[in-house]
Amino acid sequence: EAEEMHKRSLEIREKLSEELKTVSARRALSISFANLGRLERTKGHPDEAAKLLEKALNIRKKLAEETGSVESRRDLAEIYNTLGSAAIDRNNLREAKKLFEAEYEIAEKLLAETGSQDIRVIIAFVCDGLGKVEFAQRNIRKAKKWFEQSFDQSRMMYEKQKTVETRHMYSTGCMQLGDVEQSLGNFVRAKKLYEEGIEIREQLVEQTKAPEEFDNLAMSYCKIATLGGKLDRGYAMKAYSIYKDLADRYPEVPAYASKRETLKKALGD
Repeated sequence: EAEEMHKRSLEIREKLSEELKTVSARRALSISFANLGRLERTKGHPDEAAKLLEKALNIRKKLAEETGSVESRRDLAEIYNTLGSAAIDRNNLREAKKLFEAEYEIAEKLLAETGSQDIRVIIAFVCDGLGKVEFAQRNIRKAKKWFEQSFDQSRMMYEKQKTVETRHMYSTGCMQLGDVEQSLGNFVRAKKLYEEGIEIREQLVEQTKAPEEFDNLAMSYCKIATLGGKLDRGYAMKAYSIYKDLADRYPEVPAYASKRETLKKALGD
């Protein structure tokens, strides 16, 4: 249903863009391409997603060159981020890094110009993306530098306004930095970060009741349960309880049952 809606929207906007050739019509068309690209990505079709996102990118590049507006440059930065994430999906880390670096250059200038919350979100996301690329390549110290920048921006936004979005971003930052610290053997620091992330994710579960937030919380329990290579049965049991419930409620999502069984084996039950 969502796909059909996006496709109808794309058809309408393509006609309007051809007829009007205005900035607003072309921007609307880029949004339709981006939405369809994101949808294809969630469906597990990375190549099709990349084609649609590239179309959005081409439009946004031209708009940024023509107008130089904050909006057009922000749109361009955002599509670079989505394309970078799609490149990670395809395990094309070199391409992902190139895209994230292009985004970072734009976002840094926008932040200096505006200092706005929206741009801080973009900075947090792009630093997160660059951290993921470096972490995947086992460049742990470089990853730490990027994750720390993302973490700092997320914490600043969280402390200013505690919304679902800022809680999600900050808790993600805690868990990722925890992963880095664990990789470096800094287990005390990793545990502190994991605990901080878990506290916020427990709040998100209470606030949203969303299955994806339960999944995030259970994964966080798993991280701290296996910290330093030792199994903490208390945290492992918490994760198992969540996945057992999710698997019962959402049998159409096989990942929940798979994680439940993995934890069951680890616990020896």
